[in-house]
Amino acid sequence: GAPVWLCGPMNVVPTTAVVGRWLPDPWNPDPSAIDPELAPFAAFVRANVQEHTNERHRMGLGAYARFLRFMAGHGLSAATVRAAVTQVVGERLGRVPRWGRAALLDRFQWDLFAHEHARLRPRFATYFSNTTAHYQHLYWRYMDPDAFTLKPTAEEVAHLGGAIRFGYREMDRLVGAALALAGDDTTVVLCTALSQQPYVQGDDDGGKRFYRPHDIAAFAAALGIQDLTGVAPVMSEQFHLLFADDQQATAAAAVLRGASVAGQPAFGVRQVGSDVFTGFAPTGDLPPDAAIELAGSGASLPVAEWLYRAETAKSGYHHSQGAFWVRPPGGRPASQTAAVEVVPLQAVAPTLLALLDLVPPATMTTAPLGSVLGR
Repeated sequence: GAPVWLCGPMNVVPTTAVVGRWLPDPWNPDPSAIDPELAPFAAFVRANVQEHTNERHRMGLGAYARFLRFMAGHGLSAATVRAAVTQVVGERLGRVPRWGRAALLDRFQWDLFAHEHARLRPRFATYFSNTTAHYQHLYWRYMDPDAFTLKPTAEEVAHLGGAIRFGYREMDRLVGAALALAGDDTTVVLCTALSQQPYVQGDDDGGKRFYRPHDIAAFAAALGIQDLTGVAPVMSEQFHLLFADDQQATAAAAVLRGASVAGQPAFGVRQVGSDVFTGFAPTGDLPPDAAIELAGSGASLPVAEWLYRAETAKSGYHHSQGAFWVRPPGGRPASQTAAVEVVPLQAVAPTLLALLDLVPPATMTTAPLGSVLGR
């Protein structure tokens, strides 16, 4: 069959063999989903994305060397090298904000995508980016202070206010690169599924911020959790604790459910078999001497020693209306083909299958969008 490239859909794992290349998203806890040849890229990106907010996180020179060797043989461009050097040097000199690092992932990933696209010549390819949403979640307050009751300072606006606009410019650059790579004889689809809106719900309580362990495995051990076989961070404060069997996971979940901070539960806990999904529950201000009290042992852990607080209060969250845009072969002018309407999300998959001349399965009961198909 024709080769297929699936590049990092959020939290989606193929259930059948992929003909071509598959790269899981950086939060995927299943290492078996990674193509061995792509392992150096996936490992480097995963480590940097998962620990993006953790200022104590450091990677050794060996990890950087392995990543750069891999990229040198898989499409690393001069433009990406310039952008990375500008970012790193600019940070050291105090001229470039640290938040610009997030967009570097897209540059490296696009270089790899373009390299594999040229090699495989696929009939179907996807490229995924979460950078713009990342900026919206963290920095909407500083772009649009009037929408919030908890106002940022003038210094914060000056330092963080340009992040979302920067994210959109970087996304525009990627869309332009995709159109150039695809050519005029290819259908190009841009689909966000969700958009964002200001998050003001926590403003009256000082803003919602998450607390996250500096080192999840060490933190679990300090809590008295035993038999841990692995950890898998998730965005914000949440993470998976993985065990060999359900019994060990049940014991760990009991430790977490029995922990408290200032008389309130310290963790949200959900157990599914040998996987315990958890995260630090408090999101408001805690006193400097706040401690996690353990019910079983009577021991306590200082919060400030084991966890760090997010730099910014949450200021953006998902909105149900996203964007679905299709550029058909031949690149017909948008002014002649644009249809501005709200469409059901359930229609997207049948429409994509129809564009590929494939019959949707019986489980897809929503009709494809006639306005996209030219009907």
